Amino acid sequence: MSNNTRKQVTIIVDYGKKGNYDIAVNLSKKALHDLQGDGQQTRSDRAVLLNTLALLYRDLEKPLESIPLLEEALRIREELHGAGHMGVAAIANNLAIFYSKTRQYEMAEASCKKALSVKERALGVDSIEVARQVSNLALICQSRHRLEEAEFHFTRALDIYQTSLGQKDKSVLKTMTELGQCYHQQGKVEEAEKFLRQVVTRGDEVEKEGSDTTWPTIRPIVLQCVKSLRELYISTRNTEQLKRTEYVIQKLSRDVKSKHSRIPSHARLPQPSMLPKLSSQPPSRSSPTPPVPVPVPVSKLSNLPPSRASPTPPVLVPKLTNPSRSSPTPPLSRIPRDKQ
Repeated sequence: MSNNTRKQVTIIVDYGKKGNYDIAVNLSKKALHDLQGDGQQTRSDRAVLLNTLALLYRDLEKPLESIPLLEEALRIREELHGAGHMGVAAIANNLAIFYSKTRQYEMAEASCKKALSVKERALGVDSIEVARQVSNLALICQSRHRLEEAEFHFTRALDIYQTSLGQKDKSVLKTMTELGQCYHQQGKVEEAEKFLRQVVTRGDEVEKEGSDTTWPTIRPIVLQCVKSLRELYISTRNTEQLKRTEYVIQKLSRDVKSKHSRIPSHARLPQPSMLPKLSSQPPSRSSPTPPVPVPVPVSKLSNLPPSRASPTPPVLVPKLTNPSRSSPTPPLSRIPRDKQ
């Protein structure tokens, strides 16, 4: 990337971070229009600007406008650097995201596998970047209802994360939550409950450690995990533990609104998992429900005995996780893993 293009991208990214997308988009289009010649440097700069504009459109919820830009950027980088270049992997990964957003899952899987192949050769099969790409592939397989493949990829990503990052890293807990949801979809209730409760236990340990930097990043994952546990108990009609999860959800949700909480006021809650429609039905008519649930902290929830009821497989439409961040170009706001 030339120095001039680097400066332009920095300015564009800064406008994007501030929410001035009209200005950022216009600057990107002008920079593309002003590129002169067909030399290697010019084409390389064009690929960078195309990727930058595509990410702006992503922020504006316009994936259909992003796809042709990324397809052109990918062709340019393959012609300039070859199919095994890490810049190719970055664009292919971004393309997989946009294909997935537009439900073009076959093309999304092909692009994701292309990025994975490049990263495995360049970085090694046990690198963190490979784990992130494998996790993305698992989500695509999950969206295509190939749950055994998704389970395999989630397990592989989890093994890499735990080996490299330890037991309480947010990537570990997030992948455990996703794996638990995948087990639930397959009707493997005991396995799902085991992984989800482990996330709650580890999250409770992180909170007790009192870190003002770690817990705010872990809390949304624990909240999403407890919501997944709630859906599991709804599907198995376990009213006792359902009440406990409802209390913990209320507590975790309330923490983010409290000015005394360690959670930053701008922390964004994850979307609840789209699991069974049984959530609109009462769990049981045979036994009365106590009027007030007994407050149970997260630590107590993690120590409860597992459920043994028969499963009802849920339906999950997962969102693709953000890609890895290996690019030298600063990422746009709310696109932490997309690459320039």
